[in-house]
Amino acid sequence: MVENYGSEAILIESQGFVGVSTNTNLVFIGSAPSGTLNEAVTVTSLTDASTKLGLALGDGHNLSEALEAAFSIAGINKVTCIPISHEQAPNKSEYLGDAALGTGIYAYEEMLRNAPSATNLVCLPSVTDSEILNAMLALCKNADGLYASYLVYDLPLNDGELNASNYVNPATIVKTKTISDMYSTAVWGQIRTSAGHDISGAAVRASLMAKSDANYGVPARVAGNLEVPAIQGVVGVKGEEKVIAKIPRSSANELSADGICTVRRRGSVYVTWGDHTSAFAGGNVTDELARFENRIRMNAMLKNRWVMKYDSIIDSPLTLQMRNDIINAEQDYLNGLVAIGALIGEPKCEFMAVSNPIDNIVQGNFTWNITVTETNPLKYMLARIAFSVAGLSFYTE
Repeated sequence: MVENYGSEAILIESQGFVGVSTNTNLVFIGSAPSGTLNEAVTVTSLTDASTKLGLALGDGHNLSEALEAAFSIAGINKVTCIPISHEQAPNKSEYLGDAALGTGIYAYEEMLRNAPSATNLVCLPSVTDSEILNAMLALCKNADGLYASYLVYDLPLNDGELNASNYVNPATIVKTKTISDMYSTAVWGQIRTSAGHDISGAAVRASLMAKSDANYGVPARVAGNLEVPAIQGVVGVKGEEKVIAKIPRSSANELSADGICTVRRRGSVYVTWGDHTSAFAGGNVTDELARFENRIRMNAMLKNRWVMKYDSIIDSPLTLQMRNDIINAEQDYLNGLVAIGALIGEPKCEFMAVSNPIDNIVQGNFTWNITVTETNPLKYMLARIAFSVAGLSFYTE
C-alpha cells in the first residue's frame, strides 16, 4: 500500500480547447576539461567557466558550446553546468550514469534536491542519442518524484538533409525526430557563431528561452521569433563537411508543423522559428497543453512552485483559516499572472467537495484544484487586402 505524505502537484488533462524571476534555472549537462564530475556548478562568465571547469570557446567540449550560446549569443549572466566527463566525446554510460550514485544525468536530480527552482530548462548540447535523451526526459517529467523541467534537445545532422543548392529538405529532417513529447522542444541545425564555431542549436534556443523568461519573470512566451545575434548562419551536413543551410520561411514552417524548431534569416537578422513542443506532429496535438511551449512550461512552473511553497507546512493542523489562506494566496498569484499577460481569462484556485471525499480527508489527504489558461502566442496574422474601384471616382470629381 502506498502512503501519501508531503506536498504534491500533478498535471491533469487539458479542459477542452480553452485551455515565474528568471529565476529560470538553465542547466547544461556535458563534458569539460576539469572540475568535479557529477556536481552542479554555477557559472557567471566565460572567465568563471575557465577557472572552474577549464573551458574555452571552441575547445571541443560541449559545455563550451553551451557557454558560447549563453554568454556570447543570448547575453545572459548565469547558467548551471554539470560535467559528467572530462573527455571531449563522453560515452553513453557516462551520460546515463547511475541513479543510486547520482552520476551522469542523475546528478541533475541531486541538484534540484539541493536547490529547487520553479522554472527549469535542461539541455545536453549536441547530444542526439535517443536513449540518453529519453532518460533525461524521464527526469524532466518527475525529478525526485516532484519537480518538472523542460528539455531542449538537438536533432542529428545527416547527409541528404540539404539539396544541391544547400536548401533544407524538411521531409528528410522530420524522420530524425527522436522524441515527441510535450516536455521537450526539438531543434534542427547547429549555429555557426561569429567566431566560426559550430555549436548546439538547442543550447542557443534554451539560452534565448531563459533570456525571454526574464522579461516576464515567468515562462510566458514561446521561444519562436527571437533574434539570434552575432551568428553566421545555420549549419547542416553535406557529404563530409558542414555548410551554411538555406532555410526559406516555407521550409521552416514545414518543420514547425511537425514540432521541429530551427533558425531562419528574416531580412537582415536571424531569428528562432517554431513555437510548438515536440509532441506537435502533422499540424496537430492530442492534448492542447502540448501545442505551445509556454503552456506546458507555465503549468510545470505552477506545479514546482506549489511543492516549493507548501512543503514546509506539511503536518501542520489544517484549519479552515489555513485552507482559505492557501486559496486566497494562490488566487492572488494567478491574478498577478493575468496582470502581466502570462495568463488570460479567470484562473481559479478552488477547494471542492468533489475532490475531497471523506475517505481522503480522514487520511489527511487534501486537494486544491487550479485551472489556468496560458496566453496564446500571436502565431499568425492575416490582412485581407482587396482592390476597390471606389477610388477611381477621383478622376471625375
